Amino acid sequence: MQILYDIQKLIKNPEVDLFELDLQNLLIDNWSLFFEKYLFITKEFTLSGNVRRVNKSGRVDILAFNPENKRFVIFELKREFDANIRSQAFDYVDFYLTSTHEFYLTASEYMRLPPLRDIDCENIEVVL
Repeated sequence: MQILYDIQKLIKNPEVDLFELDLQNLLIDNWSLFFEKYLFITKEFTLSGNVRRVNKSGRVDILAFNPENKRFVIFELKREFDANIRSQAFDYVDFYLTSTHEFYLTASEYMRLPPLRDIDCENIEVVL
Protein backbone atom coordinates (compact mmCIF):
# COMPACT_ATOMS: atom_id res chain seq x y z
CA MET A 1 0.00 0.00 0.00
CA GLN A 2 1.32 3.42 -0.90
CA ILE A 3 1.42 6.22 1.63
CA LEU A 4 -0.54 9.26 0.51
CA TYR A 5 0.92 11.63 3.07
CA ASP A 6 3.64 11.33 5.71
CA ILE A 7 2.26 13.28 8.65
CA GLN A 8 5.58 13.17 10.54
CA LYS A 9 7.62 14.60 7.67
CA LEU A 10 4.72 16.76 6.42
CA ILE A 11 5.22 15.66 2.82
CA LYS A 12 2.98 13.96 0.31
CA ASN A 13 3.99 11.13 -1.92
CA PRO A 14 4.56 12.64 -5.40
CA GLU A 15 3.52 9.33 -6.98
CA VAL A 16 0.08 9.67 -5.44
CA ASP A 17 -0.63 13.35 -6.04
CA LEU A 18 -4.41 13.65 -5.77
CA PHE A 19 -6.74 16.60 -5.73
CA GLU A 20 -9.05 16.73 -2.72
CA LEU A 21 -12.02 15.56 -4.80
CA ASP A 22 -9.96 12.65 -6.16
CA LEU A 23 -8.95 11.68 -2.64
CA GLN A 24 -12.57 11.88 -1.53
CA ASN A 25 -13.70 9.66 -4.41
CA LEU A 26 -10.85 7.20 -3.80
CA LEU A 27 -11.92 6.80 -0.17
CA ILE A 28 -15.61 6.48 -0.99
CA ASP A 29 -15.06 4.03 -3.86
CA ASN A 30 -12.94 1.83 -1.58
CA TRP A 31 -14.76 2.55 1.66
CA SER A 32 -14.79 -1.00 3.06
CA LEU A 33 -11.04 -1.36 2.49
CA PHE A 34 -10.14 1.80 4.38
CA PHE A 35 -12.88 2.09 7.00
CA GLU A 36 -14.63 -1.24 7.46
CA LYS A 37 -15.94 -0.35 10.92
CA TYR A 38 -17.60 2.88 9.75
CA LEU A 39 -20.86 3.24 7.84
CA PHE A 40 -20.62 5.80 5.05
CA ILE A 41 -23.44 8.37 5.24
CA THR A 42 -22.67 10.98 2.59
CA LYS A 43 -20.09 13.30 1.12
CA GLU A 44 -20.29 17.11 1.19
CA PHE A 45 -22.56 17.11 4.25
CA THR A 46 -23.79 20.71 4.53
CA LEU A 47 -24.10 22.40 7.91
CA SER A 48 -26.25 25.53 7.74
CA GLY A 49 -25.91 28.66 9.82
CA ASN A 50 -22.95 30.21 11.56
CA VAL A 51 -20.93 27.03 11.68
CA ARG A 52 -17.44 28.37 11.03
CA ARG A 53 -15.73 30.94 13.23
CA VAL A 54 -15.84 33.26 10.25
CA ASN A 55 -19.67 33.22 10.43
CA LYS A 56 -20.44 31.06 7.46
CA SER A 57 -21.90 27.65 6.74
CA GLY A 58 -19.71 24.60 6.51
CA ARG A 59 -19.48 21.41 4.53
CA VAL A 60 -18.08 18.19 5.99
CA ASP A 61 -16.10 16.36 3.30
CA ILE A 62 -17.35 12.93 4.38
CA LEU A 63 -19.78 12.01 7.13
CA ALA A 64 -19.85 8.48 8.51
CA PHE A 65 -21.22 6.64 11.52
CA ASN A 66 -19.46 4.30 13.93
CA PRO A 67 -22.07 1.70 14.92
CA GLU A 68 -19.86 0.24 17.68
CA ASN A 69 -19.87 3.34 19.86
CA LYS A 70 -22.82 5.02 18.13
CA ARG A 71 -20.90 8.17 17.18
CA PHE A 72 -20.82 10.27 14.07
CA VAL A 73 -17.48 10.51 12.27
CA ILE A 74 -16.38 13.69 10.48
CA PHE A 75 -13.76 13.37 7.74
CA GLU A 76 -11.98 16.54 6.72
CA LEU A 77 -9.70 16.19 3.72
CA LYS A 78 -6.97 18.44 2.36
CA ARG A 79 -4.75 17.96 -0.64
CA GLU A 80 -1.71 19.37 1.11
CA PHE A 81 -0.76 20.17 4.67
CA ASP A 82 -3.02 22.92 5.95
CA ALA A 83 -2.91 24.11 9.55
CA ASN A 84 -6.50 25.31 9.12
CA ILE A 85 -7.77 21.73 8.86
CA ARG A 86 -7.91 21.36 12.65
CA SER A 87 -9.81 24.58 13.26
CA GLN A 88 -12.22 23.70 10.46
CA ALA A 89 -12.85 20.24 11.94
CA PHE A 90 -13.28 21.66 15.44
CA ASP A 91 -15.80 24.18 14.12
CA TYR A 92 -17.80 21.18 12.86
CA VAL A 93 -17.41 19.39 16.20
CA ASP A 94 -18.59 22.52 18.03
CA PHE A 95 -21.59 22.75 15.71
CA TYR A 96 -22.43 19.11 16.39
CA LEU A 97 -22.20 19.56 20.16
CA THR A 98 -24.41 22.66 20.12
CA SER A 99 -26.85 21.52 17.41
CA THR A 100 -26.97 17.75 17.84
CA HIS A 101 -30.67 17.40 17.03
CA GLU A 102 -30.38 19.38 13.78
CA PHE A 103 -27.24 17.45 12.83
CA TYR A 104 -28.97 14.13 13.53
CA LEU A 105 -32.11 15.04 11.59
CA THR A 106 -30.11 16.11 8.55
CA ALA A 107 -27.91 12.99 8.67
CA SER A 108 -30.96 10.74 9.03
CA GLU A 109 -32.17 11.98 5.63
CA TYR A 110 -29.26 10.04 4.08
CA MET A 111 -29.49 6.78 5.99
CA ARG A 112 -31.45 5.08 8.70
CA LEU A 113 -29.78 5.78 12.03
CA PRO A 114 -30.41 4.44 15.52
CA PRO A 115 -32.82 6.55 17.58
CA LEU A 116 -31.24 9.76 18.84
CA ARG A 117 -31.53 8.58 22.45
CA ASP A 118 -29.13 5.72 21.58
CA ILE A 119 -26.50 7.93 19.94
CA ASP A 120 -23.51 9.32 21.83
CA CYS A 121 -24.43 13.01 21.63
CA GLU A 122 -21.48 14.18 23.70
CA ASN A 123 -18.70 12.79 21.51
CA ILE A 124 -17.88 12.70 17.83
CA GLU A 125 -14.94 11.18 15.98
CA VAL A 126 -12.76 13.17 13.59
CA VAL A 127 -10.52 11.86 10.83
CA LEU A 128 -8.14 14.35 9.22
